[in-house]
Amino acid sequence: MTQDLRLHKIVLGNFRNYTEYEIDFHKQYIFIIGPNASGKSNLLEAIEYISVGGEVNRESEKQILAKNASEDFFSIKANYELMGRQFQLEAYIGQRQKNIKVNGIKYRSINAIEESMKAVIFKSRESLEMIRGNPLSRRNWLNMTLNLINKSYEEALKRYERLIEQRNNLFKNSLEKGNSLAGIESELNIWEIEISKYGNFIQKTRKAFFNSINEDFQLFYNQISDLAQEKTNLTYLPNPELEEDILNPDLFYEKLKDRRKIDFYRGQTSVGPHRDDFLISIDNQEARHFSSQGQQRTSALSLKLIQLKQWEEKLEFSPILLLDDVSAELDLARQKALFNSLPLRSQVFITTTHLNNLPIVPNNSYQIINLK
Repeated sequence: MTQDLRLHKIVLGNFRNYTEYEIDFHKQYIFIIGPNASGKSNLLEAIEYISVGGEVNRESEKQILAKNASEDFFSIKANYELMGRQFQLEAYIGQRQKNIKVNGIKYRSINAIEESMKAVIFKSRESLEMIRGNPLSRRNWLNMTLNLINKSYEEALKRYERLIEQRNNLFKNSLEKGNSLAGIESELNIWEIEISKYGNFIQKTRKAFFNSINEDFQLFYNQISDLAQEKTNLTYLPNPELEEDILNPDLFYEKLKDRRKIDFYRGQTSVGPHRDDFLISIDNQEARHFSSQGQQRTSALSLKLIQLKQWEEKLEFSPILLLDDVSAELDLARQKALFNSLPLRSQVFITTTHLNNLPIVPNNSYQIINLK
C-alpha cells in the first residue's frame, strides 16, 4: 500500500475515440505506445479531465463527445488510491447536466472534490507555449502552481481579478453614458487602494516564489539535458517595474492613478500583476527567441517538474505526472536523460510512438500499453 496517489483503473464511455474502453493500471510507470491517431493523447486527456491541475477546457464538452455516440453525454469512471484510502470516481458529463460523484458523494465540479486526484501535465504543443508564447501562458502556469500551494494567494488573486473587472467596467460604463473621469475619481480611489493591496501581495508572493525555484530549475534542466555547462535563469518581470520597491503598495497605487486617463479611454487597466511575465534564459540568452527546440522543450519540462515538486511538498503526496508526446524533438541523449530523471514517487504516464530508451527502473515497475 502506497501513501502516494495511484490511479488503478479507468473506464471511458463516449470519450473522444473511445466508445467503450476499460483499462487497469498496475505499475508506477506506464508507457502508452501506438501510432498517431490511435488514442494515446485522448487517454491522457481523460485522466487530466478528472484531475485537479488539468489544463483541459471543461467548457468544450461537446467536442469531447465521441462522434458516433448513441447518448448525448460521455462518462469517466476511475478507481484511485490516495494516502492509503480507496476512492471511486464517477463523472457523467452532458450538455444539460453534470453528475460527479466520489464514493457516492456528489460534487459540483472536479475542483470541489476534497480528496481529488492531482496531476501535472506536459503536452507537446501547449506546454511549449510557456516558453515561446505570450505572457498569458506563463501567468497561467504560475497561477496554477501557486493557487494549490498557497490559499492566501488564490484568494488574493480572485479578489484582485474581480476588482480589475469592476474598474474596467466603470470606465466603459462611464464612457457610454458620456460621464467624465472626474466624476468617478472618488469611486476609483476606493477601488484602487484595494487593487494595490491585493496586487502587492500577489507580486510579493510571486517574487519570493521565483527566488526559491531558480536552483531547482537549473537542477532539472541539467538532469534532462545532460549538459551541466548550460547556465539557466528565471527572472520575474513584474508590471509595473517597481524593482526593489515592489513590496510598497503605495507606489503601485500611484502607478494606477498615473494611468487613469489612458485606462479610462481604453476601458482596461494597463498596469498590475495581470500583466506580469517571467523571463527564461539559457546562457544569458532569452529562450523564447534564441534557444533550439530541444532547449525549449527541456525548459518547459523543467517548469513542470518544479510544479510537481512544489505540489508534492505542500500536499505530502506526489501527484500523477502526465507526459504527452514528450520525446518529440528531443534527441536520443535527452530522451534517455529524461527517462532516467523521472520522479521516484509519482505515478507517471507517458505517450510515445515508439520506445527506444526505457528508464533505468526495475522491470516490475513499468507497464506497457499498446494501442493499435
